[in-house]
Amino acid sequence: MARQTSGQATGGMSGMMAGSVGGPIGAVIGAGLGALFGGSGQKALGASERIYLVRTDSGELILPSPRGHRFKHSSGPRRLPD
Repeated sequence: MARQTSGQATGGMSGMMAGSVGGPIGAVIGAGLGALFGGSGQKALGASERIYLVRTDSGELILPSPRGHRFKHSSGPRRLPD
C-alpha cells in the first residue's frame, strides 16, 4: 500500500497560499485542491511512501504509526508489505 501524505501536505500549503488572494474561503478551497493535486502528482511520479500492515496475534490487521503508542519494535507483530 502507498500513501501520498507529503505530496498532499506540500500541495495543500501551496494551494492555501495561492488561494488566500481570494480571502479565507479561497484559502480553504485552495488548500483542498492543492492537497488533491499534490497527492495525485506524487502518485504519478511514483514517489509514494510505503506503508506496512501489521497482523496481531489475533489476526487483526492494523496500520501502525511509527510514532504512535501502538507501534513497538519487537519480535511480536509480523510486517506484511502490501
